Amino acid sequence: MTTSKIERIKYEWQKAFVEMSKSEGFKRILLREMNIEHYKAILLELAIQTRDILFIQKSISKLFSKIVNFEADLEQVLVNDLKFLGIDASQIFDRRPLPETAAFIGFGHYLLQQKSIPAFLGYFYHLESMHPAAGRGYLKALERIGVPKESTSFVSNRSLVNITHNKYLENLIDQNISDGKEEEDFIYSARAAAKLYGQMIYAAIHSVDLNENLSTRHEAHPIAG
Repeated sequence: MTTSKIERIKYEWQKAFVEMSKSEGFKRILLREMNIEHYKAILLELAIQTRDILFIQKSISKLFSKIVNFEADLEQVLVNDLKFLGIDASQIFDRRPLPETAAFIGFGHYLLQQKSIPAFLGYFYHLESMHPAAGRGYLKALERIGVPKESTSFVSNRSLVNITHNKYLENLIDQNISDGKEEEDFIYSARAAAKLYGQMIYAAIHSVDLNENLSTRHEAHPIAG
């Protein structure tokens, strides 16, 4: 029995998603081997990642115009979650990301340089698909470790909004992926995004274990020449 392009892509992404879910960071969330400080650290990294993803999307706004408007709103939702947890809003973006967060962001910029629409679609497909796939389970886990519901709006909103995004992305896949090479480009970037995202989440959790002071990781100033 032959499978459709969308079915093959979904199957390959699902395998990558399962591997990400088995990574140390996500296992600790689901097993509730973390606390609110770990959750704050995750949101702080996601804030920087989300803002940079907006920049990338705006760079190719003709392709992602509908999604960009949603993402701009979600950045503020994430900021509100952090403010509810007592984080000074002025410090959310005035800090260096962890290396793993920078790696995830950097992969998006690499794809931007490659100018491969199928690869871009794979990258964003992972971001848009993972929350509807597992959002409820993670919300329950966060509730059980004592995270206030008022500070989980980002996760819950992503879980709902991205169902619409996925239908939009599937239309883009139909329009922009026409051969095996383009399909492979999509699958490669989706797999890479899943792996890098898992590493980012674990690094945020582990940074608290190492007692790193996240609020003082300010951005570097240019060296005077």
